[in-house]
Amino acid sequence: MTLSRADQIRVAKILVNPPEPTARFKRAAKHYVKMSSGQENASSHSEPSIRP
Repeated sequence: MTLSRADQIRVAKILVNPPEPTARFKRAAKHYVKMSSGQENASSHSEPSIRP
């Protein structure tokens, strides 16, 4: 992948000063932690957990 100069600058600025997490991101992060810690309820979650 090749980025234009403007895109390179934009990515660098976002890495240095990332935006605040959105409510949706926070919910997803909580869900991920819950699912990856083994606290999931097997009857309500049909897919296996993905553990890093």
